Amino acid sequence: MKADGLDLCVYCMNPLEKGEICPGCKKNQKHYKKKPRHLLPGTKLAGRYILGSVIGEGSFGITYIGFDIILRQRLAIKEFYPVDLVNRDFLRGTEGKLYVYSKEALEEYKKRLNKFYVEAQNLSRFSELDAICSVRDFFRANGTAYLVMGYVDGISLKQLVREQGSIGEKRVLQLMKPVMEALSEIHKNGIIHRDISPDNLILDKHGKLILIDFGSARVDTSKMMHTMTVVFKQGFSPLEQYRNNTTQGPYSDIYALSATMYYMLFGTAPDSAVERMISDTVPGYMEKKGAGLSEKLKEGLKKGLAVEKEKRYQTIERMMAELYQDISEEDKRDGRYRNFYRRKILIPVTSAVLSAFILTGMFFFRTDNEKINHSLPKEKDVVTVLQVKEGSVKEEGKAVQKKLTAAEQKKKSEVPERTKELEKTKEPEKTKEPEKKEVPKSTKKTAETKESGQMKNGNEKEKNAAAPKRTIWQRTEKRTQKKTPNPKRPKTTPKQQKKDDFVGVIE
Repeated sequence: MKADGLDLCVYCMNPLEKGEICPGCKKNQKHYKKKPRHLLPGTKLAGRYILGSVIGEGSFGITYIGFDIILRQRLAIKEFYPVDLVNRDFLRGTEGKLYVYSKEALEEYKKRLNKFYVEAQNLSRFSELDAICSVRDFFRANGTAYLVMGYVDGISLKQLVREQGSIGEKRVLQLMKPVMEALSEIHKNGIIHRDISPDNLILDKHGKLILIDFGSARVDTSKMMHTMTVVFKQGFSPLEQYRNNTTQGPYSDIYALSATMYYMLFGTAPDSAVERMISDTVPGYMEKKGAGLSEKLKEGLKKGLAVEKEKRYQTIERMMAELYQDISEEDKRDGRYRNFYRRKILIPVTSAVLSAFILTGMFFFRTDNEKINHSLPKEKDVVTVLQVKEGSVKEEGKAVQKKLTAAEQKKKSEVPERTKELEKTKEPEKTKEPEKKEVPKSTKKTAETKESGQMKNGNEKEKNAAAPKRTIWQRTEKRTQKKTPNPKRPKTTPKQQKKDDFVGVIE
């Protein structure tokens, strides 16, 4: 294929030397046959990109291998070509323009084209992810749009399984983990791929899977009803992608991802979601053919392949948490598991550093305490000082005890003398006779009654003075004596006493 002064292989875009057989891919140039809707090899786009053979085709576009004449590198160029709306002049086969035969189709085509442009801009943000094909350029030509991506030199997963057969569990988990991590970032930005399949996963020369063909990617509609174009692949598309008016979200990509892992493990695609609505044979087939698989993986695939979207994993993170609980030592050393390896290394290292700081702090604290202890007196010196102080305290105590005993003896001798003085009787004091005064006749009787009362009080005082006085001990004994009740006098309540006082006459 000659274009712009270059002689390139139509299959791999490597320079041709002589003849029709490429020294790189070993393919004959004459064996290439294009389809009517494909652009001719050697077509130049945007003044810098040369098209080669078709390397992928779907319901939304055609992917060509390309060559950048400015940067001198191979590329993958995706042409927006919805098969249900447009067509190309396949009779002449020289024009690249697309044709639409109805106004309704033209309006729908323009809507899809604008969405393709916006989503291509969004995907350019994920070019740094390992498992995503990088976006290099985007332009419009021939009435359609073209997405320029980095070329992945490798083999598709579909071709790999056809040639080598099924893949083991350990290898499947290793290959799919970077793809899941990339999808997680894409879903966080509100975009779903909608076309995950073995055709769109390329195994490169470094043994990594790369996800390509974002032509069917759309905005996540899991939280709203939205009319979306029907896109499905037999066995890999979920049930919601068979309908127009339906919600689609990360769980749609999870179904396609689980179906791809099923294909890698068993070498065949699962039944379509429509067939499984009538009779679901996938779980039974997994139990029958997957005897060597772990229960964790089988249960994870069953949940990811659930026909009803509510029963599937709702996020990629949740699916990864259940599938990648235990990772082998080889996986930890692999560069694709850096996050896991960092967790296993950083945590012990940080704990060791912290423990070292704590031990050094304890060492310095101990040395400071030892310095303080050296400045304090020794135990022997303290004991001798305490013994001396103890002897002096004992001597002082004995002197105090002697003083206390002498004081107590004096008090005991003084007590009987005081009691004797208290027992002595005192002579009654002579009362002075009041002077007689003349009292009127009207008050004679009252005066006589007062004199009689005074006489009685004086007699009582003389009797009390003549009687011997009681000691303190005798008073307390008399107070403590219980009064004996009078048997002749009946007990009465306070209410009865009031009644006796006021009712009846005393005879």
